[in-house]
Amino acid sequence: YLALTECARQLAGRDNIDVTVMAHEYRDATPRDKLLGKAEKDWRLKNIIMDCCELLPTVVNYGLQRRPDGLKQFEFPPIGSTFPYLAKDVLRLFKAGANPRCLKAPEHAKTLAKIDRPYVTLTLRTSKHFEERNVKLMEWRKFANYLKDDYAVVVVPDQDDLLGPNVSHEYFNDPSIGWARPAALDIRMRLALYEGAVMNVCGSNGPCALLFYTDAPVLQFDQTRGGTFDAAQWKGLNGFPVGEQFPWSLPTQRMTWTDSSFETLKSEWEAMKCPTP
Repeated sequence: YLALTECARQLAGRDNIDVTVMAHEYRDATPRDKLLGKAEKDWRLKNIIMDCCELLPTVVNYGLQRRPDGLKQFEFPPIGSTFPYLAKDVLRLFKAGANPRCLKAPEHAKTLAKIDRPYVTLTLRTSKHFEERNVKLMEWRKFANYLKDDYAVVVVPDQDDLLGPNVSHEYFNDPSIGWARPAALDIRMRLALYEGAVMNVCGSNGPCALLFYTDAPVLQFDQTRGGTFDAAQWKGLNGFPVGEQFPWSLPTQRMTWTDSSFETLKSEWEAMKCPTP
């Protein structure tokens, strides 16, 4: 939504953006909507959605509106979509001349997330929601071992797991592997960590989706893992077919279209030709 809004701002020639999140009620449409209680939805609203506003430099003011009375119709250029947050609409505005790679970490977050040697991040999906999309932790541990002689390896755990069973810690409980807990809890530090990395390797998940709206490097796996999206659904949401890339992506930003195993992680990494220290 923020990337789409920024594209619309660019094309309209506006100077900046004000965001009001109208949360007087929550939807109850998707399977995850039905699984989450109000308390967890409140947590995600404040801990994730509101903090995302700090990743777009042209957002000057943002706030949260709880009462339904007095809500104003938000000003947003018509985009021809019922849901103003789909990648297919970002793609349309990109074709009209907008630049969707617009999200950036705040300057102070970069100071807090600084690492002094070349590093690679591994972002794990081990969520309690749609577990069929989760990565195989042993395979990613093998990949971490493969990388750690050449780079500092920094693991970004899934927030659901970090604040819950913390299963991933059993696989990466190794002093030679970094563990970026703050980045799992703070979206600003997450993006600052990603921006400074040689490469960010991840399974397909919500937090890593933001990387394709930045200049940070990314190698993403598992786009269709678990059969959550079929080819028609993917194209309908994103505007391009399975197997292709966002057309605004940099050469250092790539979806692999393979499910992650040690062998696919290794082969796609080698094909990416990341710089070695």
